[in-house]
Amino acid sequence: ATITAILLAPSFPLSPFVLGGIAITLFSVGLLCYRKSAPAAVFIWIVALTFLSMMRTQQVLIPARDDISSVDRSSLFWVRGSIVSDVDLRERKKVVFTLAVSHLSDGHVVRLAHGSVQVSGNASALMEMPETGDIFWLRGRLEAPPTATNPGAFDYRAFLANRGVFCWMRVRAEDTRFVQHQTTPLRWLVKNLREAIHRGNAALTPRFA
Repeated sequence: ATITAILLAPSFPLSPFVLGGIAITLFSVGLLCYRKSAPAAVFIWIVALTFLSMMRTQQVLIPARDDISSVDRSSLFWVRGSIVSDVDLRERKKVVFTLAVSHLSDGHVVRLAHGSVQVSGNASALMEMPETGDIFWLRGRLEAPPTATNPGAFDYRAFLANRGVFCWMRVRAEDTRFVQHQTTPLRWLVKNLREAIHRGNAALTPRFA
């Protein structure tokens, strides 16, 4: 039911409020039907779960009013936040990660901010390889992610929107300020587990001269 809801949500015309109302109504109908027919009640609850999951997916796809993506995209901003995703190391030492934003500054006034931004930059620009949990001040333009230009092509904007990210930023060396590394036992465990998997994968991969 959840997978079906995630797949259908982007093309479903109803708002999250309406979808939530339908889910609550179906749950109530299921309770009333349970004594007469338990299988029918279970089926109704599964349908209700589908609508509930669709409501949550719609909420993720719609940016909040105070989301950072709503700021003026023609200006440069400093944003502060922590890395909440894996750090993807690509060709030419390019790193990509998701930053959960906590503050926004135009260079004069610092204010609270909400939302996430996809960051792209060179590893050397960030002084060292960043890790999940690192806190940075980064400066750049908050741009709309690129979208598909050909039918059937990969739509990066839709891909990020499914994760609740509606803007991205390119950073340079002079536009970064490392604040601190903040980790938790769970993040430490995940990091070490990931490194162990990478080492095991490297040992299993055949080497060619």
